[in-house]
Amino acid sequence: MRQLLVDASHTPVNQVVEELLRGLSKAEALARLQEILNAASYYDEQIAELVSAAWELIISGQLWDQTFESIYELEQIMSFDTAIKPLLQRRTKDQTAKLAVIKHITRRWDRPPSQLLPAEIHPKTWSLPLLRSLRNLADRVKDGEEVVRLLRQQIAERRNVEPRGTASGVTIRDVQNIIEGFFQATRRGIREVSTPELEEQSEDQREEDLNMEGNGHTNGQSRGGLALAGRRSRVISTQGAEGSEGNKDGEGSENRENMETLTDGESQAQDTTLRVSTLRTRAAAGRARDNTATSRGVSTRVPARSKVKATSGCKDCDPRCWVFLGIVPTKRIAHEEGMKLLERTAEVNWANFCHRHVRLLAANCAGLYNNEGGKKHVLIRRMRFVLKHRDQLAKVTRQKSAWFRKPERKLDIADRLGPYMWQPSEPEPFDFDPEKIFNRYAGSDNAWARFQEDGTINVDGFFSYILGPEVFEKISEEFDMYKYHLREKPDGKKQMGWMRHMFYSLTQQLVRQDPAYWAIMAAARPDRNWKLISYPYYTKDTTPGEITGFKHFDINVEKFCQSERGINQTQGSLSLDDEDENNCTLLVKGFWRIIKVWWAEVTRRMAAKNREVPSGHTTNAKHFYIHADE
Repeated sequence: MRQLLVDASHTPVNQVVEELLRGLSKAEALARLQEILNAASYYDEQIAELVSAAWELIISGQLWDQTFESIYELEQIMSFDTAIKPLLQRRTKDQTAKLAVIKHITRRWDRPPSQLLPAEIHPKTWSLPLLRSLRNLADRVKDGEEVVRLLRQQIAERRNVEPRGTASGVTIRDVQNIIEGFFQATRRGIREVSTPELEEQSEDQREEDLNMEGNGHTNGQSRGGLALAGRRSRVISTQGAEGSEGNKDGEGSENRENMETLTDGESQAQDTTLRVSTLRTRAAAGRARDNTATSRGVSTRVPARSKVKATSGCKDCDPRCWVFLGIVPTKRIAHEEGMKLLERTAEVNWANFCHRHVRLLAANCAGLYNNEGGKKHVLIRRMRFVLKHRDQLAKVTRQKSAWFRKPERKLDIADRLGPYMWQPSEPEPFDFDPEKIFNRYAGSDNAWARFQEDGTINVDGFFSYILGPEVFEKISEEFDMYKYHLREKPDGKKQMGWMRHMFYSLTQQLVRQDPAYWAIMAAARPDRNWKLISYPYYTKDTTPGEITGFKHFDINVEKFCQSERGINQTQGSLSLDDEDENNCTLLVKGFWRIIKVWWAEVTRRMAAKNREVPSGHTTNAKHFYIHADE
């Protein structure tokens, strides 16, 4: 690397690289360039640390005070903001990243790498690129002892090829070679190494054992291994990368094949398999190839790049997951479709997806809540459990109802309570005597009888409490205010006294809330329905000389006669001033008794004149309620 830098100082870099690769095969050229990239990342980190140490000495020892009046002069000369400060910031970020990576590795191997690896294979320095490579290895092999064995084997192979001048400790390239072996084994296929214990078991039990996570033991037998066919023969532990998390919650460890009551993932060994990468590789000619992943010991195919929706990737997801990011749903999809997608994404291990994409899979493929407790490993355990019992969805959603969103399960009593503490008690049946209620609020013992006979009644003084001088003055002012804002002829039509913009005045609100008005209206209904809704309607305030006359039914008479639609409808109105014979509402007493006979006559007359009978929500009777009908 030093010689390359020296050569590059007086020769174009492209020429230096071309000369370095001259005569090499593609595989050899790739290996040489990987060495350069690894060394560059290492020296890049060392330079940041060197700059940080040098600047810290300048500041702590005040080395600038005999040459410059202030540190700011030195910063300007050194172009501190553009040349020095970015390196200092990167060094701080590198230190933070190191701690995070070591924490991740420790969760996988139960020990930090400096304690796991023997001293004789310690690297010269625990650089960030090396730690990141070890993290990738930790995601694939959980057994720390197996990692040490693989590293020892790789170091020995390297030193046999390059006996002189090669490092005795682990290097970035050593770790990369091991992971590269996994990729090659994935492409070429996986051969199982049978052990006597596994051979004696049934096929189903063998499959179950290979998919168990935990401390490396299944049903009292030691765990077997898998030999990966590739350029270098290696053995990988069949323990999953999250085996220790499966029993964190301590909800039990009994594993039963046939369950009468479903148990969740916390109480069962997990369903993960080998952490074999499914990251696509390219052939030497640049062709995209399919990768093979392992799921429950069965070889499956990840679609070729040309068959998958293009995606720019996610910086927080492992690259092997990028092939699926274009099909991760953002809305709930059908259950079976969701289960198929979970099966496919499980091939690259859900733990390799970022938290955001795991949440999308959990919510939109399995219908799970993804906010409560929102821990990634909890969502993964629940997705695994739902996928395992995909054919027992009703049972799962019933027993694990707290996991699922409301549309995914049958609502129980607690769901219907909303913010309330107590379940509402069933109300007792309610009934009333309409005659007593009507007479009471009409202020007459024979009001009910008159109403049944005539079908209409005037009740004087019903709202007398709002007709006092002080209150009525305010009511008059409110009407005048609304009338001031009323157009004389909206859309060229006469108002006929209607104030069609007055719905929510204080006067109207007061009348609509009167309990006696509600009671007498409920008693007047033939069906005695007291569960009524009062909806707003506009008012009327006529001006002397204004045309107000019309003949009108507030029902569809034709529908009423055919099916009695609207038979329970009762109409009421409040007059706030005195009426006279020329300024009042005219009603035909008892008309409801003969309305069907009258409508039949109207239909006959209209047919004789070849005119259509009017039909609508209301009926205008101006042209067919004639003098003879009176």
